[in-house]
Amino acid sequence: VYFSGGLMIDAAGNEISLASGLALAIGVMVVGWLVYDLLWISPLERSAVLGAVICYALMVGLTWFLTQRIAGRAAFLLVAAVLGTIMVNNVWMRIIPAQRTMIADRIAGREPDPALAARAKNRSKHNTFIIMPVLFLMISNHFPTATYGAENNWLVFSVVTLLSWAVVPVIRRR
Repeated sequence: VYFSGGLMIDAAGNEISLASGLALAIGVMVVGWLVYDLLWISPLERSAVLGAVICYALMVGLTWFLTQRIAGRAAFLLVAAVLGTIMVNNVWMRIIPAQRTMIADRIAGREPDPALAARAKNRSKHNTFIIMPVLFLMISNHFPTATYGAENNWLVFSVVTLLSWAVVPVIRRR
């Protein structure tokens, strides 16, 4: 509905065709998931801080890239779609399969692999951090001049993301 309703426009204010909008959206969602997943199944998995710094840089880079090519509102929508895709895939492709394997191991009388549990827990933790920028992106439509409509909207996103991540440890303790 968003793409076919004339809302998908480029940075110059020209409407983007439905096919181009869908190709951009699907492309950034697929590439976003693949880059994220490959990053966290690499040896970098052992360095949470470095991985978080890289993911943050990639998120900000994606936001900057999109805001330079399409309108801020559409860019924020696509960044939220990428982050939401990552969250869903974390659950369906990493967390649930790990849980099923661990349960099957227990039923078979085997000791579950602790590395599998650790990876699933890590992805769940990532989802807790990812939800904060997604919430910001969701409410950004209510404050267009201070968010996606701001001159440096990508910078607003990057600062709010860092601030929201500071809150996550407090939320996780509850």
